[in-house]
Formats: sequence, C-alpha cells, structure tokens
Amino acid sequence: MKNIGLSIILIVLVNFLFAQGSIKGKVMSKESAEELIGATVFIKGTTIGSVVDIDGNYFIKNVPAGKHVLKSSYVSFNSDSVEVTVVDKQVITHNFSLGNSTLALEAFTVEAKAIRSSENYMLQVKQKSATVMEGITSQEITKRGDNDVASAAKRVTGVTIEGGKYVYIRGLSDRYSKTTLNGAEIPGLDPNKNAVELDLFPTNMVENMTVVKSFSPDLPGSFTGGLLNIETKDFPEKFTLQFSAGLGYNTQSSLNNNFLTHGGGSSEVIGKDDGTRDIPLEAMEGVPSLFQDNPRLEQITKSFSKEMNGQESSSSINQRYSFSVGNQKTVFGNSLGFIIGASYSKEFNHIQEDAQSNRYSLTGKVNEVNTLVTQQELKDTKSQEEVLMGILGNLSYKIGSNNKLGFTFVRNQSGTSNTTFQEGIFPKEDNGLFFQTRSLSYQERALTTYQLKGEHYFPSAKKIKVDWLSSYSTSSQNTPDQRFFSNDYRINNDNDTIYGINASAYPVPARYYRFLDQSTFDAKLNIEIPILEKDGKTSKIKIGGAYLFQNRDYFEFRYNYRSQGASLFDGNVDGYLVDENMNLPTAGNPVSQYLYIENASEARNNYTGEQTIFATYLMGDIWATKKLRLIGGARLETTHISTINEDPKQTPGDLNKTDVLPALNLAYTLTPKSNLRGAYSKTIARPTFREISGFANFDFAANWIVIGNTSLDRTLIDNFDLRYELFPKVGELISFGVFYKNFTNPIEFVFNTQAQNDELTWRNVDNGTLYGAEIEVKKLLPFISTDKHQFSVGGNFSIIKSQVDIDDQQLELIRAQDPTAGSSREMFGQSPYIVNAFFGYNNDSLGLSINLNYNVAGEKITLVVIDATPNVKAQPVHALNANISKNLGKNFKARFSVNNILNPVIKQTQEFKGQEYIFNSYKQGTTYGISLSYLF
Repeated sequence: MKNIGLSIILIVLVNFLFAQGSIKGKVMSKESAEELIGATVFIKGTTIGSVVDIDGNYFIKNVPAGKHVLKSSYVSFNSDSVEVTVVDKQVITHNFSLGNSTLALEAFTVEAKAIRSSENYMLQVKQKSATVMEGITSQEITKRGDNDVASAAKRVTGVTIEGGKYVYIRGLSDRYSKTTLNGAEIPGLDPNKNAVELDLFPTNMVENMTVVKSFSPDLPGSFTGGLLNIETKDFPEKFTLQFSAGLGYNTQSSLNNNFLTHGGGSSEVIGKDDGTRDIPLEAMEGVPSLFQDNPRLEQITKSFSKEMNGQESSSSINQRYSFSVGNQKTVFGNSLGFIIGASYSKEFNHIQEDAQSNRYSLTGKVNEVNTLVTQQELKDTKSQEEVLMGILGNLSYKIGSNNKLGFTFVRNQSGTSNTTFQEGIFPKEDNGLFFQTRSLSYQERALTTYQLKGEHYFPSAKKIKVDWLSSYSTSSQNTPDQRFFSNDYRINNDNDTIYGINASAYPVPARYYRFLDQSTFDAKLNIEIPILEKDGKTSKIKIGGAYLFQNRDYFEFRYNYRSQGASLFDGNVDGYLVDENMNLPTAGNPVSQYLYIENASEARNNYTGEQTIFATYLMGDIWATKKLRLIGGARLETTHISTINEDPKQTPGDLNKTDVLPALNLAYTLTPKSNLRGAYSKTIARPTFREISGFANFDFAANWIVIGNTSLDRTLIDNFDLRYELFPKVGELISFGVFYKNFTNPIEFVFNTQAQNDELTWRNVDNGTLYGAEIEVKKLLPFISTDKHQFSVGGNFSIIKSQVDIDDQQLELIRAQDPTAGSSREMFGQSPYIVNAFFGYNNDSLGLSINLNYNVAGEKITLVVIDATPNVKAQPVHALNANISKNLGKNFKARFSVNNILNPVIKQTQEFKGQEYIFNSYKQGTTYGISLSYLF
C-alpha cells in the first residue's frame, strides 16, 4: 500500500511539475492600431518568450502551469506587463496595446485573431482607417439573420441591393460600384451588368465585408459609389469543426400544390444541367430553310423537347446546410493554418398573390389627356426553385516571423429553374382580346477563384513591408433552352373561345440559348516604406502596381416555331407541338398545315471582348502632426477595351485611355474618441463589354431590342467627402457625413430614336451630379443593461439627391408630348433615402441573443421610358426581420427566425397626374426558419 500511495504522489508531483500551457495574442500600437512587428513578449524572470510576427501575433509554447508576469516591449513604446494564469494543456489569450513612450500608459485590450469577425473590431478599423469606410462582420451578419452577401450588404450605410443581387452604393448603380474578393477583382456573371452577383456568396463563408467610400491611390480607380470587399473566413488558431442545418417554411412557397415547374435533368440537385436542355445535335449541324431540305428540317423540328407549358406540382420546404473544419499546426518549425468549408441550400419561391404585370403608355400630349392608355394587364404566376452550393479552402503558411504565404480557393455554383404563366387583357392589339404567355427557363451560374498571396517584412531594410496578390477567376452563366410561348384568344358572341398566334403583335414561340464565359487575371504589388516614426505613429511612402486582364466569350442561339396554313393552335400547347403537326410537305406528302423550326440566330449577337488595365501609383501616408494624418498621391491607369462581333459588318468596339487619378484623404483626431475626415479624389467608370460591343438582342419581357454602342467613352467623376465620427464607448458609434460627386460624360441607357422599331442603347450624356448625407448610430442602452444583460440599438440613414442630363434625342421626343419637361432627371437606380435600424438583446450567461432588424429604401427609377410616359419606379419595401438564438450546452446553438414579417406588396409603378399605374407587383410571403449548429 505504501508503494501504491508513493506512486500516486509521485505521479501527481510529476504532472504538476511538467504541466504546461500556451499564451497567444496580438501586440498593437495604441495610437495607430498598427501591428508592432518585431516586438517582444516574454515571461518575466525567464528566457521563455516570442517575437511578434507579420500579422502582429505572438505565440508562446511550453509555459509552466501557474501564475506568471507577461511583459511586452518595443522600441520607442512603453512596455506593458500583466499577470496571467496558465492552465495545463490550455491556450490563454492576452493582447497588448502599447502606448508611445511620451504618453502615459493606459490599459487597453483587443481581441486576438478572431476579432476580424467581431463588431468591435470593425469599429476599431473604421476609427483608424485612412479612408471613409463602412463595414459589417460575420458576427453582425449572424445577428441580422442574412443568408447571402446581397442580403447582408444592404445593412451597410448607403447600400441598396437591386434585383436581389447587385450592390448600389450611395444611390449609384452597378456601373459605379466595384466588388472584390479578398482584395482581388472577380468577374461578373450578368452580361448586361458591371457587377458581381452577390447572392452567389453564402454568408457562412464570409469573415467580414468592408465598403470603402473614398478612393486612395492603392485601390482600383474604377469605383465611385464604393468598393465592397468580401473577406472570406480565415483559419482558426485551434482545431474547429462546425456544422449547421436549417429548414425554412414560406407562407406562399412551401408545400404549395400550385407550384409551377417543368422537366429537367438529374444533376439539377447540385445546381447544374446534365445536358437535358442542350441544343439537339441535329440542329447544331445547321438548320436548313423551308423547302431547302424538308426531310432533314422535319427531323430537326421533332428533335426539340415538346415541353413549353409549365405543370403544377407540390413544392418542398427550404433547406440550408453548412460544414467547416480548420486548424493550425506546426510544419517544419513554422505555423500552417487551414480551413475548409462547404455550404448547400435549396429554396422555393412562388409569386401569385397580388402579382400582376401591366403596361401603360401616353398616347397624346400631356396637357390634353388625363390618363395613360392600357396596353396590357396580366395576372402573374411565377415559381422558382434555386440550388446554391459553395466551397471554400484557405491555406496559410508562415515562414519565420516575417513572411507569410496564403492560398485561397472559392467555388460557387447556382442553378435556378423558373416557370412563369401570365394571362390577361391585351387592348394594345384589340379591345376584347386576351393574351397568354409562358416562360420556362433554367439558369446555371458558376464562379471559381484561385488566389495566391504573400506578405513580407524586412526589419533590417528600414522595416519595409511588401505584399502581393495573384488571382485567377473564371465565371460562367448559361441559359440552356429558355422557352417562350405566347398566344391570344377572344370569346365570340356564341361564347366560343377562338385561339390564335399573331406574329405581328408579339414574338412567335421560341427557344433561346445563351452562353457566357469570362476569365479574370488580377495581380497586385504594394511596397510600404516607413520614413519617420514619431509619437507612436509611423509616416510612410507606398508604391505599387497592378495588372488586370479580362476575357469574355458570349454566344446565343434562337430558334423560332413557324407555322404554315390555317392555325393549328386550339389553346392546347402540348397538342400544338405534337409530331403530327411537324410533318413537312414532300413530294409524296403534300400537307398544307404544319410547324417547323427556324434558326433565328444572328451573327451580330455573338461577340468576344478583352480588357487590359495597367496601373501604378505613388502615395504618402503622413502624420503631419500628432493629430493630423494626410493620405495622398496619384494613380496612373491605362485602359484598353476591345470587342469583336462575329458579324464582320459590325464595327468593333475599342476604348484606349490613360488617366491620372489624384486623391487626398485627411483624418484629424479631434479627441481620442472622435475624428474629422475630408477627402477629394478623381475616379472613372468604364463601359462594359456588352455596352461597347455591336451586340443586339431582343428583350422578350419588354418587347424591344437592346443594342450596344461601339463609340462609348469612359466617365470621369470628381468626389468630395466630409465626415465626423464619434466613438463614445467600446461598441458604440455616432457619425455624420456629407458627400458630393460630379460626373463628366456619364453613360445612360436611352432609346434610339433613329431606329425603326423600339430600340434601346447606351450613350454618353454631358453631365450629372449626386450629393447627400449619411448618419450612423450604434448605442448600448446602459439604463437597462448590465454586464450580463446588454441591450443595444442603432441604425443608419442616408438621404441622396442626383441629377443627370437627358439624352438630346430622347429629350426631343419627350418635349413633343410635354413642352415643359425639364432637361434632366434623377439617376437610374438612385433612392432618395435609405434606412436601416436594429434592436438587440444579448445575455452571455444564458447564451441568448434576440434581434429585430428593419430596412427600407425610397422609390427609384427602374426603367427609363422612351417618351413623356412616366418612368417606372420601384416603390419602398418595408422589410422587418427577427431572430432568436440560444446556446444549448457547450457545443450546440439553436436559432429561430422570421423574415419579411410585414409581407408588403412589392411593386413598380408609374404616376401620371396623381394616379398610380402598377407596372408589376407581387408578394413574397413570410418565412419562418429554424436551425441547429454544432461547434467543436
């Protein structure tokens, strides 16, 4: 027994003597919030310690368990010490903020590496930023309950989302905003937009998002409203495994037996067509004209799918899953970190309640008529099924303390099936005439990005910092076999329904295929050279360059159904497309009524484009005084854009420009908690490939032709900003700012009055202006808050006004009906106000969080009409969401959410002499969601 007791005592003693833990954290400058690379952190009275690396991090291993004094030192800064308690096999975190040696030392603690996802981190970044900026972190995104980047971005001051995908910043359309991924440019997916489709990024892949609103020379010069940077999740500092699953029920879309759908392939479950919708091989080899080779034309006509009418079925409920695993290991004596994540979602949307699609026009002079004339009034039913998949891989390797390499892989894939049916009156052609139209479509989108980056610090070479980034991205957006089938009918005196297809009034039944592929190579190099360290602040010179190359291939094919003889259509779409109606006349079969396929594709509708941009810059980041920071310089950008149409008769698009873009940002520290900022810069907006090509396509929805303009020039913009910021306490913010922008040669979407048919194009107009104000507040409520119970409230408000010249040709048409019409209007897509508000409750001891969020944007132009007919405007949509989350034990969290609580009618309207005309409208329904997350 004595031996056993002695052994137990010996084991306990050995474990106590050799028990070890680790200490980690950051060391930063209190004045500038910069990482103090090369600072030392050590256990007082020992030789155990670490040197701060290029990220500002330190990590001390094998620290004996117990109490120790931890000390951090750096040249020209006050040292700081703290007592820590190390526990066996655990990692504790402490962060130092060292004050300048001439200043009194004050205690200040920030979070470690994970701060990039916290609200307090973003406020600190905003306070110390060189430019006017906003931001939102994954912590805030979780509170707001947003599932994709598009939904999350609209919480940022001055940001609205168009069409659920495209970011508009400060009321400016996608042309004047730019989106980057980890600082690298990525290609857009919509051929008609100069923007990235943000709904393609699930928020579980995002660490934070920042919106820079004032240009500095080290940033791309092609943004005016703002530069949105999406930063993907970084690796954790210890092993982390996370899984979540969620279900959602929408009051309109889920478990709906009237959900419209149409046939597809088996691989649509992963957001991709399996070839079911491909152009038949017979048609790919060429479609002969009628009577040129009728047996072959008959075979081709019959080879297409006969389905052109949606079917009703039952929908399911929304589903959402995500998984990630990450860790940090020591490899060859250096730190290797990684994170791998995947997400999958499937959602159903059904629009029928209050859904309509109408068209109205002004048929006389404004002073002679009191109402708009009805062209069509249709009831609308639309069902959508969307699958979204995302994969993220992030790898980081530190070589010593002063070098870091990183590799990021992102793949997002989306497949969306849409089935639409519209029916109503069609007085545009004849009173008493009814119109029906159907659309079946499937769109697949994919974005793949590879990024390699490096950061290097040279302490012996004047503490120079070098960072570089190389990124290659590919994107595709394919619409295989989009089908349209329209017809009319009338009811005669005998109450019989007479059906017909009128090719002169609307497009004949057609199939449409579109394929877009784009690649982007982006490379950047930045060199930062410190020139003076004083009062804890470092003045520096920054030089660098960038190279961007983009390539696009766009092809489309269109096949029309033509008929001969008496009408074969009796109201039955399936019966109309049977093989018996596709037997063509031959020598032995002289039929007189038949259908056949016509190749309506045009060479001018296919093009390739290339864009090459070289840039170099020189800027200074100078502390002129202890309180005044000047960031100024210039960026030189050369632009070459070219487009070549497949039709040799079309003029190639070509734009070659060299621009010098100056910028000056001022930041004055009024008090330790407040800043005053001012900025001036010149930026540019370039035309897209689509706009500068000779490409022309028919817009089935609007019934007009859209054609490019090969003579477009880029737009120059002068930007002015002034802002006051106050940070009363940790987690609080009050800011007020004003801005002004002047546009030279802005590009506007206009009607081509010289064309025989309705045709839209893009032109440079002379001038435009935009100005506004922004207010943001984030406040804790101390009178009802304690350390355990925190109530918070906040929001932001933007008021914006713009003015742009109306194209001369269009103004002439407008004044023909309204001689008093002005020569300018507000900019396309600009809302006069944007409001966000939130109320939150957090109880850390219970692991409980409750959040209420509100968003609305004022009416904005969504369609510019040809003449004095009023422009179409989207009306305000009041969105109210709520969510509750609760920790269940140590590793689980449950979440319940309610989105679109108010369920308002979403509508676009025209107003004429005080009367509202609905262009289109619908309701989305309220969605109830529940999810369970596991974190290890």
